[in-house]
Amino acid sequence: MPRLRGKMKQCEIIKVRDVPAVVLALTGVSVTPATAYRWVSVGRRNYAGGTSKLRTTRRAGHPYTCKIWIEDFLREL
Repeated sequence: MPRLRGKMKQCEIIKVRDVPAVVLALTGVSVTPATAYRWVSVGRRNYAGGTSKLRTTRRAGHPYTCKIWIEDFLREL
């Protein structure tokens, strides 16, 4: 996965365990933290038949994402 240092500075990083709160605010659908981690590792099938994964970056050994990447992921579905 390419590191996008410049783009990460433009958006606030979010822990993957906090993704369900962002998804609830954006869509009104509640998901569990386990679902968010599954989106990172396995991905989710999209309507085109492919697999979409939630983009992340690692900081101090923990996965982080940002709101822009969450919106892009949900848009792909």
